[in-house]
Amino acid sequence: MPASFSTALSGLRGSASAVDVIANNLANMNTIAFKASQAQFSDLIYQQVGQNRAGIPFQIGLGTAPIAVLRQFDQGTIQNTSGVLDAAIQGAGFFIVKRNNAQFFTRAGNFQLSALGHLMTGSADRVQGWVQDALGVVNTNLPVADIVIPIGQTLAPRATTLVRLGLNLNANTSVTGAFSAPLQVFDSLGAPHVLTFTFTKVAAGWDLDVTIPGADIGQPAARSVLTGAPVRITFDANGLLVNPNAPPPTPPPYKLTINSSAYTFTNGAAPLVMAPPTGGWDLLDPQGVATLTQFAQSSAVSTSGQDGLGSAQLTTVTIADGGTVVGTFSDGQTKLLARIALATFISPVTLAAVGGNTYSVSSASGTPAIGTPDTGGRGSVVGASLEFSNVDIAKEFTNLMTAQRGFQASARVITTADELNQEAINLKR
Repeated sequence: MPASFSTALSGLRGSASAVDVIANNLANMNTIAFKASQAQFSDLIYQQVGQNRAGIPFQIGLGTAPIAVLRQFDQGTIQNTSGVLDAAIQGAGFFIVKRNNAQFFTRAGNFQLSALGHLMTGSADRVQGWVQDALGVVNTNLPVADIVIPIGQTLAPRATTLVRLGLNLNANTSVTGAFSAPLQVFDSLGAPHVLTFTFTKVAAGWDLDVTIPGADIGQPAARSVLTGAPVRITFDANGLLVNPNAPPPTPPPYKLTINSSAYTFTNGAAPLVMAPPTGGWDLLDPQGVATLTQFAQSSAVSTSGQDGLGSAQLTTVTIADGGTVVGTFSDGQTKLLARIALATFISPVTLAAVGGNTYSVSSASGTPAIGTPDTGGRGSVVGASLEFSNVDIAKEFTNLMTAQRGFQASARVITTADELNQEAINLKR
């Protein structure tokens, strides 16, 4: 009789352990990236109480015991959250984080920025990856480190070196008629200047000039900054541009030089110099098609552009697909600031949970293989999304009822064994 008590008691303990695991799963149904656990059991040693004439032993088991509680790293549902710093892992892998000087791993991508610019988890662990160096390059061949975003970063200005205008000049314009188009450019300090592109009709075609406001260069009136102005351009009978200053078939470059070196900017910026072969006023688009036409319709600008930039401040930080951390600046520019690292393990189910949605390396999990998303079997990172818990409530309720029935059955065995013991004791009375 004593064996039945201990055997049933092991069943009670096992069922209670299973309920504990199920309770934890259900409690974390809404925890970001939570992975459900499953209790696994094995039977205990058997005692031999005899054997039959064929030599087959009679064995009675001594109960059950838990051998492992394993996490099920099935993919959780990924939902779009519109959070600019939210990220989810599609596939295998873990985000790498640091808590003090210890390294941990997590699937939860509900990140945020600290006051000092550290990219952190909801548990204040520092996210690891690669950040831009002094040259603005993100080198993923280096060891991972804290991702620190340069809050308040300012992009240096870039002086304009190339301008383009796409426009039509009215073929019906009378001689001395003119058409002007303004275009904003930037000097070396990032200050804007409005250049005026003037097209004046002459008998042989059109004369071009480019002027800069006199106030910008300390002059009483606007001054020409187009080298060789006025530059004569002509069009053929189909309204298509003929190479400026020379008839075909000897075509000079379709680029004109804009140079303000004869004047000094009042703000102390360096002169604007836009010159071929890499800069200037390009009369061809990147495909080699002329941007100026002369058709019988109103003179109008269709496209304009230049390669200069004013200074700009970092306004928004976003985690994009692929785990890239992108900064958006006040002028609309975007820049790669960092790259989030991922780690994979030979046996992720054996990682040790340490709370805060994080795991640590165990003796069975192996060492982490660290790299960029979408490489080496690591999953992809989806921006503006989160992976939710993979707990299946229907499955957990089924397991809960099974564990409850197991507990009740073991309790009934103890009651029955106690009654049998009482009957045995009463035999001597």
